[in-house]
Amino acid sequence: MKNQFRHYYRLTDDEFRTLWTSCIFVPDANVLLNFYRYSESTREHLFELCSALRDRLWLPYQAALEFHDNRLQVIATQIDACDGFRTSCSTLIKSADELRSHPFLSDRLSKNLRTVLRKIGQEIEVTTNWLRSLYQEDPILDRITLLVSGKTGASLPPEELDKVPAEADARYKLAIPPGYKDKDKPAPKRYGDYIAWKELLAYAAEAKKPVIFVTDDDKDDWWRKHEGRTVGPHPALRKEFETRSGTMFYMYHVDQFMQYAQEYAVVGQTPDKTAIREATVTRQQREAALRNYAAELEAQERALREFVSGHHAADWAADWAAKLEARERALRGFAPRNYAAELVAELEARERALRGFVPPDYAAKLVAELEARERALRGFVPPDYAAKLVAEFEARECALRGFVPPDYASTFAAQRGAMHDGQSREPDVHNGPAPPPPTDHDAPHQNHKP
Repeated sequence: MKNQFRHYYRLTDDEFRTLWTSCIFVPDANVLLNFYRYSESTREHLFELCSALRDRLWLPYQAALEFHDNRLQVIATQIDACDGFRTSCSTLIKSADELRSHPFLSDRLSKNLRTVLRKIGQEIEVTTNWLRSLYQEDPILDRITLLVSGKTGASLPPEELDKVPAEADARYKLAIPPGYKDKDKPAPKRYGDYIAWKELLAYAAEAKKPVIFVTDDDKDDWWRKHEGRTVGPHPALRKEFETRSGTMFYMYHVDQFMQYAQEYAVVGQTPDKTAIREATVTRQQREAALRNYAAELEAQERALREFVSGHHAADWAADWAAKLEARERALRGFAPRNYAAELVAELEARERALRGFVPPDYAAKLVAELEARERALRGFVPPDYAAKLVAEFEARECALRGFVPPDYASTFAAQRGAMHDGQSREPDVHNGPAPPPPTDHDAPHQNHKP
């Protein structure tokens, strides 16, 4: 039975030693991004470890792409964390000043506390300034580039990338790892893990070597978990990897990688317990932040659905399209020149009203979702409907410009008011006879009927 279900079994000690002495080490994008999250000592320890294993490193193209896409945001997040901590120190200093007269806090202790807090604030300021300098000159990026130079895989061929959405979506429906936990992300982000996995499988099939994948991604589509405890790599990943390459596959978090690299003597370093502890805490904090963010997004989505619609959110795209058609009918025959600007202003006003609880990338996600729903619900509305509508109004304005007097709108409104009151129309002595009101034949033929 073990041979049939060996992907559920832990490797033996001999298998682990064989794996560690012969494998290729593959870091995920978040491992490279952790160089910006760690303290200087832990960062240096990880650089030394990776440098010692450089001959056995390989980086998927997708991992390198995600690293470059997210590097600046990680730096910005670290700067924000430093700013927040420095603000907390300032608040504590103010509180310490207020406690100088407290009967339970001596002047000496109060003075020492303020001194320590000011030194912490100064050190945080130095770190913040250093982080900001990375936008211009980034020695961490230089070292990472040197580390993986000649060790980065190529992108999938265009014909393979074209197949990714259909392949990934089919796997996600069946909860086949990896990537199905990202199925709610907008394209192409939801396909990132699957693309990296395809690249890794192709490389391993050619190299015929076992692989240790190092990642701080803790989602269930990478790991097998039981009652909140991570047991090991997802069995489906181990099975697919072995089937495709004929070799072993295993995974570690960064802190585990630091520990076992020394335990299996693949490097000459002595274990740095402080660095391992910091890597563990950094991973746990990131996991907690991601869980909180996911819960926050779910709450925001529920609140937003109620705010936007008042009924089932799936009808929102249809309602919005109907509203645009109603506007078009109202404007048919004469579209004000600033119609598009007014529409944009209205949308911006809505965005400002929602900004208090909508995540920064919500607009992009909403647009992607609405476009998908609109294609499904309103197959007759072309993707460039809005652009065509504006172009149609502009063409209509150009066509009318040759014979419509400048005060046509006001004259036409006055004449309609006069007709409503039962008065006869008088010719305009300045502009000649008033033009007749537009009839249904004057309106351009519409191709967007429900």
